[in-house]
Amino acid sequence: MKVGVLRLGGRPHLLQAVYQTWDLEPVPEAVPEAVPEAVPDAAADLDRDRLIFIGRHLEENCIRRLLEDSVSETSSNKSS
Repeated sequence: MKVGVLRLGGRPHLLQAVYQTWDLEPVPEAVPEAVPEAVPDAAADLDRDRLIFIGRHLEENCIRRLLEDSVSETSSNKSS
């Protein structure tokens, strides 16, 4: 397990998330769209299990978005 702090869209407040990682760092600019509306700003009030869930959700969405971007970029390069 790794404890990380993610900056949300350059805003001054930080969301603390506990997340499992495979030597990947979070991508701060990809995070804002991945954050569910239900996540409160006061993440520190949430229990550890909830933070782990939020962190995994953010990480999965960041990785998925990077993979989708990579695939679409490769496809557009092949078609040109």
